[in-house]
Amino acid sequence: ENVSVLTHLGEGRWNAAMFKAHKTGVNAVSWAPIDAAATGGAGTPLRLVTGGCDNLLKIWRCDDGEHWVESAVLPAVHTDWVRDVAWSATPGVSGGAVIASCAQDRKVVIWSEGGGQWNVKVIEHPAAIWSVSWSVTGGILAAAGGDNQVTLWREAGGEWGRIGQLSEDSTVEGLAVEAEVVAISEDATSIAASKTAVESVLEAVLSIPSTDLSLDGLDYVY
Repeated sequence: ENVSVLTHLGEGRWNAAMFKAHKTGVNAVSWAPIDAAATGGAGTPLRLVTGGCDNLLKIWRCDDGEHWVESAVLPAVHTDWVRDVAWSATPGVSGGAVIASCAQDRKVVIWSEGGGQWNVKVIEHPAAIWSVSWSVTGGILAAAGGDNQVTLWREAGGEWGRIGQLSEDSTVEGLAVEAEVVAISEDATSIAASKTAVESVLEAVLSIPSTDLSLDGLDYVY
């Protein structure tokens, strides 16, 4: 039910702030990047999004570094437990924040902030979706599902289209690779897998030559 935020104060000291987020349990938390939270600079408020067993997403805001308040409850689009949330580090076309969520209801939902509201794009899947992860520079979203499939999505002209799919047998739409791929790293140049698999996937799906890759430090490994 609760979310705890730990803040390092220096010299081995920590501050802990706890708030009740969802009645029946919290499954996922994701921070907003500073430039998506407000105007920047000293005193910039912090924001984060939570997803819970009540099928809801909630936005939380902290203005003083200690006290968290509910800023928004997003519309009830999901009909089953929200399993993961991911706040994109880059804004949408309207300049507002973008959040991805996934749930056991077989939906990935893209939430775009604009015009004082959250606009919704729903991507249906054949199985429950357990995890979503954004790239930073490419606007690419990876979604991992209960059918042992990982799909890669990109927006074009306001619509989200699939640009790649990976399965449990480690193939990328016909391309054999050495390991299962599950998420894109934060610098958008690597996907969690073996080095050879990453190079093969990025060359085949994202058209990034292996000579241009930096594969040090994968953020997600399953």
